[in-house]
Amino acid sequence: MALLLNAYVAVSTRLASLNRPENRDRGDGPVPTVIIIAGLAALAVGVLAWAYAKANTFMDHTTGTIPAVPN
Repeated sequence: MALLLNAYVAVSTRLASLNRPENRDRGDGPVPTVIIIAGLAALAVGVLAWAYAKANTFMDHTTGTIPAVPN
């Protein structure tokens, strides 16, 4: 029983120290960070798709012949 009482006191003391006013404001939550990271990932996918399309268009418009080597 003393073990449970000691555990309860330790947990309640820790929770009380976490809920002090100086510990409440810890900046932005995880949600804005996740939204920013998802936006950056979507932007990166868009840039890669654009670059792939540009490279594919360039490769489709090549003549496919090898120029002669000058002697």
